[in-house]
Amino acid sequence: MEKVPCIETRGDYYEQGFQMGEVWKNKLPSILNQVFNAAVKTNCYSLSVLEQYAQKYLSYTKKHFPQFIQEIQGIADGSNQEFKKIWLLNVEEVSFDKQLDHCTSVVLKERDNSYSVVHNEDFDILFKNNVSVIKSKDCTSLAFVGMIPGSSVSKNKFGLIQAVDSLHPKDYKTGVPKNIICRAVLEAHSIEQASKIINTKQRASACNHILLQKGRGINIETTAEEIHSQKIHDLFIHTNHYLNPLFKDAYPLLGSKGRYAQLRTALKNPTARSIHVLLASHNKESPICRHAVKDEATIASIEANTKKSYFKVIPGNPCTNKPYLY
Repeated sequence: MEKVPCIETRGDYYEQGFQMGEVWKNKLPSILNQVFNAAVKTNCYSLSVLEQYAQKYLSYTKKHFPQFIQEIQGIADGSNQEFKKIWLLNVEEVSFDKQLDHCTSVVLKERDNSYSVVHNEDFDILFKNNVSVIKSKDCTSLAFVGMIPGSSVSKNKFGLIQAVDSLHPKDYKTGVPKNIICRAVLEAHSIEQASKIINTKQRASACNHILLQKGRGINIETTAEEIHSQKIHDLFIHTNHYLNPLFKDAYPLLGSKGRYAQLRTALKNPTARSIHVLLASHNKESPICRHAVKDEATIASIEANTKKSYFKVIPGNPCTNKPYLY
């Protein structure tokens, strides 16, 4: 499979968005059409109603993170798309959050006291071959076509790594979309600053944020209203259900719990190599490497380390493709 394309961006937020939009211009019409058809079918509302509903999230974003509205406007202008459509695509709470299991993350403390994260990015199969590595002066990230960086794995110029796993809380509300909060973390100087960003009081929904920097690591689970942090020590695994017993999933995620149980059982003496092997495995009931399961597939597999400068991406399924370094 071909290497995930890299987009190098420069300038202010709008200019960086515009450069992404220009590269994505030919792919976006088909993606938007398919995504919105699926969203209308899933939510049982017309596209115009979904667009109107997504607009309600705009005022919260203007209050807390107006710069990223400019980045999304740049994507829209660069790709010759209406802003309201690109905005809706980025507000997953309206367009995309459906009953999918999503991703798998494993963190390992290395012998040199650095941390490595290995992550399978699972998403709607529409995004197979529709991701890019975004490389700016501040950060390197895996991003979905039409969407701002931050919702997968990223590493910024301060050595801060963020790996995101979707969660499905019971307390969704109108507020700052989770993709905006994930994007804001990419500018944090430290784990402490990233934690403050994630603790935005007007979150619309939830994500799990793995934050690694130098010899430190924490995991942050959120709901729309609550937040829970825990230190990461030698080995840490997260999929898409809550580990904090006080937080409850909106619906059963058996695939997520199956993947988590497999990894907990198998990773007795873990190495980066053994983690890669497991992330390419195909358990019948709860496959970790997924090939079109419930309209979802493994889009890419990413590895990053807090001390080493590489950003490693395997396009598509890790069972059949090779890694490329960025």
